Amino acid sequence: MKKLHLLLCFVLASFLLNIPQLFSLSPSIQLLSYENEVISDQAMRSTATIENISSEPIVVGLMVVKSYAVEGHEISSYFAGEYSGPSTDTLMVSTGILTLMPGQESSEDDFYLELNPNGVEGESVYQVLFFLISDDTDFAQYEVKFICSEDYTTPDVQIIHADIHLFGYDLWESYKSYAILKNNSSNTVEIGLKIILLSKAENHVITHCYGGNCYGPSFNDTTISEGTLILQPGQESLKEDFDVELNPNGEAGQTSVKLVFFSVESGEFFDEYEVLFDIEATSVSEDNALSSFAYPNPASNFINFDLSDLTGNIEIKVFNSQASLMSDYSISSPNGVHSLNCADYPQGVYNYLILKDGKLFKQGRFAIMR
Repeated sequence: MKKLHLLLCFVLASFLLNIPQLFSLSPSIQLLSYENEVISDQAMRSTATIENISSEPIVVGLMVVKSYAVEGHEISSYFAGEYSGPSTDTLMVSTGILTLMPGQESSEDDFYLELNPNGVEGESVYQVLFFLISDDTDFAQYEVKFICSEDYTTPDVQIIHADIHLFGYDLWESYKSYAILKNNSSNTVEIGLKIILLSKAENHVITHCYGGNCYGPSFNDTTISEGTLILQPGQESLKEDFDVELNPNGEAGQTSVKLVFFSVESGEFFDEYEVLFDIEATSVSEDNALSSFAYPNPASNFINFDLSDLTGNIEIKVFNSQASLMSDYSISSPNGVHSLNCADYPQGVYNYLILKDGKLFKQGRFAIMR
């Protein structure tokens, strides 16, 4: 508890003294999407999703720091099942904590920050900090501006969630960015999609699905999707209604795409977002060192783990590419090779963790191919 109090004092002082160089991108927590500006004449929310990009389970806390706020504006938060606030204080620490497994993303239901303007116009700005409970230097942050205006008009169609940064190490996996749209109008709308390629790494290929159909790669800088999406008044799109997908085809690098949603009837612009696909290659020497623990690789029905040099309590955890736990085995007295039956695993790439007496000993990945 003393360590946490020191962290809170350090972060608060840093914000109040305006020292941005103290903050860097977290090695364990990555922001996937966030809303940094919200405009309304009523209560308004900023949402965000985060990902555990480390190789170990992490426990995340939430802190909200007021940069400046209009008198009368109140802030509250929801995080990991716990509400905090409403408050006008400079610092608010959530009572909730969120546990994420390696590679796991938070859901849209895990967090939101809500400002109640209480009828007072003006702008209020807050810093949102997701921090590692066990490490006071490990965090990710974003800034959100709430603008209360009586002249505000809700857009006919707006993006209420989007994945803006996808990061990966697997050069042969595909990566998808999803967005969810909401029709705020009182009329049925037909929405078109424009895809603008901002930058592309060599061999990277972009495809997309929209309105229930999927379309092959386009090699133009700007593409109008053949599909459209129809939303009734107040209706939100579903996750399966739209995605833009990157296939790196074995090539590391960055590809950036802008997605623009517009009215098919009038051509009127609705909303847009940009997504960055950031793909890095894993060290070959590291892969080889780790793969010696799991063989054959690729495998078909069985994968073998060489535990001959290990003693103590050993645990083997296997996760799929969506960070869902597939297998969890505990071995009190390892003796040679342990074989894991993977006959029920679908084809794909899997990550494994080997824990020795409760601590991470080795990590790696293997493929199932048939």
